[in-house]
Amino acid sequence: MGLELYLGIPETVYRNFTLAMEDSTTTAIFVGFLFCMQVAFLHEIRHLRKYIKRGSNNAEAREVLKNIAFSKYRGIMIVFCYIVFGIIIFKIALSPDPSYYFRINSATVEYSYLISSYQKNMRTWAVLLGVAVIVLKLLDNRRNFLLFVSRIVFIVTIVFVDQKRTLLMLVVGVCFLIDYLNEHKTSRLVAKYAVIFGGTAAYFFLYMYISNKISYNNDWYYLMNEYIFRSMHLRFAIYAWMHPADIHILDYPGQSILFSLFYWVPRALWPTKPLPYVQYYISGLLGYSSYNYDSIGWGMPTSYYPEFVSNFGLIGLAVGLLFTVWATRFFEQRNLICKLAGIGLITILEVYYYDDALKILAFAVLLLFMKEYVSFDGGKMTIKIKTRRSRFQ
Repeated sequence: MGLELYLGIPETVYRNFTLAMEDSTTTAIFVGFLFCMQVAFLHEIRHLRKYIKRGSNNAEAREVLKNIAFSKYRGIMIVFCYIVFGIIIFKIALSPDPSYYFRINSATVEYSYLISSYQKNMRTWAVLLGVAVIVLKLLDNRRNFLLFVSRIVFIVTIVFVDQKRTLLMLVVGVCFLIDYLNEHKTSRLVAKYAVIFGGTAAYFFLYMYISNKISYNNDWYYLMNEYIFRSMHLRFAIYAWMHPADIHILDYPGQSILFSLFYWVPRALWPTKPLPYVQYYISGLLGYSSYNYDSIGWGMPTSYYPEFVSNFGLIGLAVGLLFTVWATRFFEQRNLICKLAGIGLITILEVYYYDDALKILAFAVLLLFMKEYVSFDGGKMTIKIKTRRSRFQ
């Protein structure tokens, strides 16, 4: 908002974004929400300060990672990783246009329906290959050269198969988490990931030019708003809620939330199952009076704040804020691995949407949480009840 007071609203080709940012009522609600958010976060920081100063112990986390690295299923997990890679190479060879996977494709070029449909399936395999990179990282406790080279090859393959940036960001982030928990010398870790994060950031920047997305809008101020600040996304959701006769996003309250909760239910069993929020959102942003994603073919990621507003109205602003505070407190009380993975998940969701890659991360966080309370001994399941007092009381 400080930049906006000085530079004004960013120029955009999306008329509805402009309408939302120029609307005084929308802006007043948005500014009020930002103020409440900062007050809430400052309040939470006061509770966290003592714990942050005390620090945390990585010993338990290192022991868990060591058990994974030397698991009796190590060989099976490595074979799984190479099988996933082999299947992807095989599917590239059989694709309608194999050359599609040897370049970063232009966002301004329209491809045939056949290759576009094939690519949707390939992105699922790209996510599995991302999982394979993380598995190899977990198993590489002794810095094996073959496993290191394999991870590099897998990551390059992900870049060309997925044709997006988010999955790469997630994979690099989880690898950093693993190294952070394993590394004893922080200085070595900082130097290593300064190079890795620098390279990833450079790719993020170059991707806009390679894919020709920069042709849509090359204004740095707009790009910062779309990809980092995302204030216009929330303001449009607020504006749309206040003008339901002019803008349509969801058919009924809670529609996209149902998808997020029950995405695992096969559509064959639930033909009318809702779709991801990003698909409804782009239909509304482009001015369609009803869902029209199938003819649009692309989406615009949003955080969960606009989704809560579209589902619950202005109450959704409070729901989003309370969800963030609750999630932070919840993960703060977990073990170190679950804590870092969970807070990482919430941080990404602040600027992104709940896609397939994030579903896998959310499932991993759930498993880590369950590990604290459920154990198996001799085939019997034991549930541990913990009655510890919250640090926030």
